[in-house]
Amino acid sequence: MRKLLIGMFTLLVTASFYQGYKNVHTEKKPPTPVKKTLNGFEQQRALDMISNFKSRYTNDNGRKSISAWYSKADIQNMLDLLIKEGNDATVRTDGVRFYFGSETQPGPAKLDVKILLVSTKPKAPVLPDHTSPHGDYYDHASVYLNSANITGDAINDNAARILREGGLLYDANSPALNVTCPNPNPHLILNADAYNWVQRRHDKDDQGVPPLREKSAYNTESEWFDICFITSLFTAVVNPANNLDGIRIYLANGREEPATVKRDIFILVPTRTNGAAHQDAYDCLNLVRTSICDLPGNAQGTRTPGGPRVAVRTFHSLDAGFDIGQLCPYNCN
Repeated sequence: MRKLLIGMFTLLVTASFYQGYKNVHTEKKPPTPVKKTLNGFEQQRALDMISNFKSRYTNDNGRKSISAWYSKADIQNMLDLLIKEGNDATVRTDGVRFYFGSETQPGPAKLDVKILLVSTKPKAPVLPDHTSPHGDYYDHASVYLNSANITGDAINDNAARILREGGLLYDANSPALNVTCPNPNPHLILNADAYNWVQRRHDKDDQGVPPLREKSAYNTESEWFDICFITSLFTAVVNPANNLDGIRIYLANGREEPATVKRDIFILVPTRTNGAAHQDAYDCLNLVRTSICDLPGNAQGTRTPGGPRVAVRTFHSLDAGFDIGQLCPYNCN
């Protein structure tokens, strides 16, 4: 009996040691490489969605309102990956391209549009036929991209729901702002502009003369933001001192490129918890440059010139969010 007990004890100790060894070595394994967008869409699915949108968006007429919200935890994970890969000499992430994408649908059905966030890195070499020196890439080594729920809470053609969930740019009146920023970031846009541009892409009827709601088809495929701006904004969102809980991305229509054409754009607005809502937060959110701004090729820090653009204005308040990226057509992958 004694020998049996000793044998069982030895087996338990050995099994415990093996389990501990297994756990330690499992934890030290590097993250499994994945091919995905920053917000979790598989590469091939993302490419198919982007291609489908590009082939059909010029025929998608009618009012439309699109929004997506990303939590503070999502933003932190994206920020960590961008900084890691930005500092990796084999990658040197230089920005993020925000794409419109849609699943393939039969017939002329209205597009069910999603927002895809794709990392970019410098093209080498930059060929004469390239409209942008920033090339998309999907190869990442990150644990968080294996999560099943990071594609954002995307909402199509339901501005009333977005408003209930805190999207104040769909309110009947422009959000009131009582702040002044001494050192505003060049990507900030004026409150009146942000509100009016989001209202133009709104699924609600209006009785204006001429009508406020824009029924035309999409005229933008993507918008690119430089790595310094994105990491600075994401850092501000995850900073506990700012008491924010995420970022809302709006479809808007307004920034003129060229001057006679109102273009579809993305407006990024930080949010703050208000009851059950993630309410747009219009604070004086001055962005602090991150260390990645000083890497080779990122020295511009705030915006990268290129292609037709509006003039950079001098802003005196955090009006209603962030834009002023590079638009495609004109600046494409």
